[in-house]
Amino acid sequence: MSRMRDSLACAHSPSLYSSTVMTTPNPCPKKVLVLDDDAAMAQTAVLILNRLGYEAQSETNPATSIRRILDEEFELLLTDYRMPGLNGFQVAHLLRTMGSLITIILHTGEEGAFDSDDLRLVGILGVIKKPLSMDEFNLAFTRILHLHHN
Repeated sequence: MSRMRDSLACAHSPSLYSSTVMTTPNPCPKKVLVLDDDAAMAQTAVLILNRLGYEAQSETNPATSIRRILDEEFELLLTDYRMPGLNGFQVAHLLRTMGSLITIILHTGEEGAFDSDDLRLVGILGVIKKPLSMDEFNLAFTRILHLHHN
């Protein structure tokens, strides 16, 4: 069984495994929320994104980040995978279940690959491995957003 299906609390939900691929409405997101339980890592990503021209803020609590996103404060979520409480897949799944179409990118230090079908099912566009330099981060971030638009 895949990592995503193992990690989702509501993995028995039939709608999760339908063939529907999630899409996002905003091709050029500007306002980014960085979700990471490691405050220093979140701040580093925020600094990089702000230097790249995005308006980024950080959040360390998954539940709070979901509330902020549902209030439509942000156009893109850059989320860590492994966090206490909810992991990145669970956050993405909850957002989709609640009707959010926010663009989501996974930012993780996890070893190994994530299944692209699992990522698509919950609307995650891609994965950026951490830690990265600003140039590497910019290249990966831009590549994921560019691939999504083509």
